[in-house]
Amino acid sequence: MYVDKTKYILKLIFDTNYRLFHLSRPPRFGKSLFLDTIETFFNGDDKIFKNTYAQNKVNYRKFGPVLKFDFKNLYKAIGSSLNYNIISTVNFYASKFKIKLINNKNFIEVFSDLILKIRKNYKMNASILIDNSDFPIIEAYTKDNSFLSLNLGIINKFYSFLYDLNSTNQIEYVFSVSTFNCIDYSLFSGEKSFIDISLLKGMSSVCGFTKKEFDKYFLNILNKNYFTSSNKGNFDKFEDLIKFIEDYYGGYSWDGQTEVFNPGQISEIINNNNFENLKCQDILNKFIYQISKGKQKILSNLNKYKLIKMKTYNINIENPKLLYVLLQAGILSVGNIIYNNKIFDLRITNRSFEDDLKILIENS
Repeated sequence: MYVDKTKYILKLIFDTNYRLFHLSRPPRFGKSLFLDTIETFFNGDDKIFKNTYAQNKVNYRKFGPVLKFDFKNLYKAIGSSLNYNIISTVNFYASKFKIKLINNKNFIEVFSDLILKIRKNYKMNASILIDNSDFPIIEAYTKDNSFLSLNLGIINKFYSFLYDLNSTNQIEYVFSVSTFNCIDYSLFSGEKSFIDISLLKGMSSVCGFTKKEFDKYFLNILNKNYFTSSNKGNFDKFEDLIKFIEDYYGGYSWDGQTEVFNPGQISEIINNNNFENLKCQDILNKFIYQISKGKQKILSNLNKYKLIKMKTYNINIENPKLLYVLLQAGILSVGNIIYNNKIFDLRITNRSFEDDLKILIENS
């Protein structure tokens, strides 16, 4: 079932002066769907948005072509050269828009040529969507560290290129999503820089289901499934099931006020109709285990270290801070924001992560 989040997209497009956006959210939080919705909105498909917040605003203005880069697919497709894979995507869109590009082995040169010719042919700027920008970096960190500097350099070069394009008004919008934000913000400055909306006021529920949305869209379905299922698991009452879901699947927050459920986990419950094995999926992947090595003192005393000062939300992958990683992974959430929005009081997101943290401590 689709939960309408189009009001957030319209707010970013029409109510801000920014053009470059980045959003970090944990795995299975609907980040790719967020990009797909933006792409459909830019393409002007008003039928898709019937009965949504955006239904009368789809064709409020025209947008240029949309170019989408999924770095998870790019990195997996060939696996040898990230630069070459970016060029392959650029060539795909050149073919789609019937554009003949220069022959060059540098992705910036080829990409620049595509942007220039799109502007010339369509008299409009293109918008860029980026999914899983952290994937080549995290993969290199965990599997082959010799590629880390190379991949990190290419990703930062890619974002710097987009920043330069925006600074000269050659593109319309950039929307970027990832689990971990590994972008080096020191590369950008000024009014036309990237804005990280991950902790932005009013954006806490841009992805994820609030309690109000959960009750509106899913409560009746869960109720029906529970009373028609022969497998009710360990829940004697329907209220016990809802309490379990709230304790183990909810609690995510990035503003200290609005809490949301993980949509991927809720969808799994709805689709599988399984009330017996509702254990939260283990997202403590190899990256988090590696970051946690030697940090048992911090993990065992989170109450002592839970106050952090954040100037930016990005992770320095060459020296990643554990609490930043746990926050972006969803294991920790923002409990409160104090001291003029500079100090973040963190807490463990939900009971499932309390169990996972015990495992993490044992292996750190």
